[in-house]
Amino acid sequence: MARDGEWFEMKSMRKRRMRTASWIPLYQEIEKSERQWPEIDFEEDVVVTRAAIFPSFVDKLREQLSWNELHCANGNRPEANEGMYSPARELWNHHVQQNDEFVDGEFLIFEHHTSSGREIMVSPDLICALKLERLGDSWVYALEGYGEVIRNQRSEDGTIHTVEIRAKHLKDYLCARKSQLVIGTFRSRCAILHSKPDFQFADTRDESSWYEFGVREINEDGGCYGQPFAISAYGFAETDHDDDVPVYKFDDERETWRKRHDIDTEGRKLYRVGCEMVLMETVPPADASPIVRGDDVVPTVRFVVDNDDSRLTAVDLIRPPNRWIWFSPSLVTTVLSFSRTRLRWASADTGFIDIPGHEPVHFGVNKRELINFFAKDVGELPLWWQERFVSHNVPPDGGVCPELTAAQMECRPARTTAAETKLAAAAERLDQAVSNAFGQPLFKEHAAQARLWGEIHRFAAPDEPAFFALAKNIVRTIVERMDMELLKSRTSNMDKKTGSLKRLAKIIDEAGGDGFSATTMLVGLNELRQRDSHLPSEKDLDDAYQFAGIVRTESPMIAAKKLIENTAGCVHCLATIVEGP
Repeated sequence: MARDGEWFEMKSMRKRRMRTASWIPLYQEIEKSERQWPEIDFEEDVVVTRAAIFPSFVDKLREQLSWNELHCANGNRPEANEGMYSPARELWNHHVQQNDEFVDGEFLIFEHHTSSGREIMVSPDLICALKLERLGDSWVYALEGYGEVIRNQRSEDGTIHTVEIRAKHLKDYLCARKSQLVIGTFRSRCAILHSKPDFQFADTRDESSWYEFGVREINEDGGCYGQPFAISAYGFAETDHDDDVPVYKFDDERETWRKRHDIDTEGRKLYRVGCEMVLMETVPPADASPIVRGDDVVPTVRFVVDNDDSRLTAVDLIRPPNRWIWFSPSLVTTVLSFSRTRLRWASADTGFIDIPGHEPVHFGVNKRELINFFAKDVGELPLWWQERFVSHNVPPDGGVCPELTAAQMECRPARTTAAETKLAAAAERLDQAVSNAFGQPLFKEHAAQARLWGEIHRFAAPDEPAFFALAKNIVRTIVERMDMELLKSRTSNMDKKTGSLKRLAKIIDEAGGDGFSATTMLVGLNELRQRDSHLPSEKDLDDAYQFAGIVRTESPMIAAKKLIENTAGCVHCLATIVEGP
């Protein structure tokens, strides 16, 4: 495709943006092209970026370090001779000067050339200092919900062409090292056009960056149009093919020959239009380093702690007196949306939220269905997590969960069991009972079962649509995992199209129980899950609520807790019948 002048001018790319960018490239090696050289409409776009750190006290760093020095220093490889050894991280033999002192730079990305290709490696010091963990092509920070900090981008052949780092974490690292980052970017664009372009751009140059534009006439072979060229060949007139170990010296006395071919360029005139630019930029360090150096930061998050809208910072929450904070139940689903977080139950209305890299946070659910946390526990959370918590903070209402205060203030943890825990225990009991009775377990293993169990909790239903989705997850976990082949083998006289619940009811009847009554709760549960994907009548929906033992006017969260508890009771009842007297 024919490119206009804007593509060659690269106006926006010549602006320095790294000081305010969210992601900073530490390495780039990108080459894109369309068609083959030298076909008409051939295009090529090349981007190369290199970066290194220098002490922050060095002035005018961009002006002292050229692109060639940054790009060609030592290729991120060690350099050695009899008198010195320069590690791979150093910009060997390319110093910058501050007063009378010469200072070396340091790479954060290393290129390692192997027999199978080029490997790109991130500085181990950068990884360890920022406390990062690798997940595929990303390095993540556990204390920020496994958020991406460093990311690799690959080309179609699998090679890494870009390594970027989040600016916040880079500047934290630079602050701890009292350093600054210099980034050099080279960009080249060219295209072959059938006619001379009607645009022209002036070359520019300053202390550290430059831009050049040019148009050159070429022939259809890519050579300079109208300029003949010659090809010369040299050889020995005498050779001895019978010599076992032939040797030819530069001052050999044997006769030589030379031939010259003059070639005239002919054919259609084409135009190679191209531009190149270099942009040198610096990224300064942050004012503080809370991640690497553990600096204290000025509190910016304030939590509501009283009905008069009094708010306290994290520092204030840690100090006496002891108090609690109230949160909307939506907090739990927000927290659980981040990788490797987990909800655990300690009693009927208390539990723990596991946050990666931090101590579990103890919580309770009060009579208004709000979540209570001990204020000190919230104040000790990493700032990133506090910023997620505060959006769910609400004024006090309904007091503090009695089970929570009993555990935290009286050292008297409640001896009660959460509905969620009961359901898991009931499913395990029924599975074992069926295995003992029929020689194989009732439930089949499934790759998604761990995820589904994690999604079954009372906080998953903030509204009625979410309540139906919860019912669907319970059905998937309890009903849909039942081994249909096992059920068919125990109810061979039933129609082949008969579903699992009717077959289970038949088995319960044969075990001496009332199959219809014992499975009514599961039938209601299955009807509720239909609302998530179908549109039943209001009467059918009311019947489903009734079968499940739920009052439809109850709040979704109370209904969710009761749905889980009723399902657990139903499954326990089934296990009791199967176990027999």
